[in-house]
Parts: sequence; C-alpha cells; structure tokens
Amino acid sequence: MTLAELAFASFVFSRIDSGAYQRLLRETGECVDLSRLDHGLAVIRWLNAWNVRIPGTCHNTLSEQLKLWYESNQLFDHSLNLRELNDAVLDSIRAAYKSLMQVECVGPTAAAKILFAVRPKSLMPWDEPIRRELQYSERPRSYVKFLKWVRSKIQEVGELCKEHEFELTDLPNILGRPNSTIPKLIDEYLWVTITKRCRPSKADFQRWAEWS
Repeated sequence: MTLAELAFASFVFSRIDSGAYQRLLRETGECVDLSRLDHGLAVIRWLNAWNVRIPGTCHNTLSEQLKLWYESNQLFDHSLNLRELNDAVLDSIRAAYKSLMQVECVGPTAAAKILFAVRPKSLMPWDEPIRRELQYSERPRSYVKFLKWVRSKIQEVGELCKEHEFELTDLPNILGRPNSTIPKLIDEYLWVTITKRCRPSKADFQRWAEWS
C-alpha cells in the first residue's frame, strides 16, 4: 500500500460516498454512545445506508439490544488509536465482537461496523469481499488478526509519511478527508480496491504521472 494508492482510493471514495458516515457524525456529535437509544438508531440508519440491511421493524429493539451490549462491554478509552492497543485490549475486543455477534440481526459485517462506529480511531469495519480477499473468517479471533494486519499497514504508511516529511496524523487533511480517521482511510482503500475492484496497477500510476 503506497501513499499514491491510498490517495487514489481516498479520492475515488470521496466522489462516490453517499455521505452516510458524515450524517452519523453530525447526529452523534462525532462520538457514538450506544447507551443512548437515539445514537443506536443513528448507527442502524448508517448500517442500512452501507448495505447492512436491517428491517425497519427491528430498529427500536436492536437499539435497545445495542444499549445493553454497550453497557455490558467496557471498551477501552475512545482516544486510543490502533497502534496503542496492547494484547490485553485486543482480547477484550475479541470478546466484544463475539458478544455483539450474538445480538439478533447483527452478523460479522454489522459487528465490525458497529465496533468502528464506537471506536473510529482504532477499530475497523470489514465486509465479506474483504474477508474473502484477505483470507479471514467471520470468527472473533480472525477479526483481531485483521486488526493486527491493519496495524502493521498503518505502521508502514506512517513510515512513508515520514519519508515525505509529514506526520501520519496529517494524512487525512492532506488527502482532503479531515473527518476520516486513519483506520477509516484504510477502510476506504480496502473498500475501493477490494469490494469495488477498482485497483490501478503501479504501471498505471507511472503512466499517468508521465502524462501529467
């Protein structure tokens, strides 16, 4: 994953994005708290906008179940990023993912998206094409392995940023995605290149650079 590839995917995503995540941020004050039923309903609307179809008749019940799940799973501090999560914290994420999968109407894609919604600086969404391409299963242990893989990619991207004399934390602003966390940028890259199969080769990038 090069900076050019990440920038390309971010640009493509920004042009086809429905704005659903930005609406979620506005509706929740940029801090999803599932102990609030209105935040749960906002998350459910966001899930539906992102192709996780939850019947309207289930919305109120699911919001209540998410509230119970959130209050029974003491997640780590909202401010921590993925690089700061140790193995003990990752074990707690595995347990949170497992218990979330036991909530009615919540499958592996919805579970990961909900975890991302409540901890956007550190946790990642995924979908079936991404799991299949990267050879992960739906199981909690596999989700944690996916997070560790993403963490290694973020580290690599951070080194590339240093080579170009700016910090990783500056990347969202540089790419014109100020409301996207670093995990969100990685997700945009995976969604564009894997889920939507929009993946130019390095030769394509070189050719375009020569034409500019």
